[in-house]
Amino acid sequence: EPGTDDLVKEEKLMINQGILSDIGSTYHDIAGKYGDMLESDYIDGGLYFTFENSPAAYYFMDDEGNSSNPTPADDALCFCMDVAAGNLFDNFNASQETSDLEEALDVTMEISFSEMNETYMCSFEYNGCDILINMEESETTIDENSAVRVFDHELKQKL
Repeated sequence: EPGTDDLVKEEKLMINQGILSDIGSTYHDIAGKYGDMLESDYIDGGLYFTFENSPAAYYFMDDEGNSSNPTPADDALCFCMDVAAGNLFDNFNASQETSDLEEALDVTMEISFSEMNETYMCSFEYNGCDILINMEESETTIDENSAVRVFDHELKQKL
């Protein structure tokens, strides 16, 4: 039938698999994908690395579960990344309700309040990753700039 190929597909809210696939990748592969390392620094007791064109900050570990210091070996694995919600999720509005994400990703989120940071957090598991989102003052809304930490569930157990 004429015109059926011209139908506009609804832009579905989803996790950017290109970014999520960085978890478990080697330092060599991530540097090849995003360019030269720009910066490394410590946050929350861990050493992170950013690259020329990377959407996130990456944490690496060796075979024994030691985090990389000062520069990861080429075969060090990315076990964690920090990324803005707007970068991790495709078709993310300026802000999204947690219920929208739960429905789109078919996950159940746990929402908690961090007394230490005085912020709301939501967490869920997705494709072998633990995903934690800092929601600041809101119990139900995630902003495009909300900080997201993604852990490889199995690699995290080695730490």
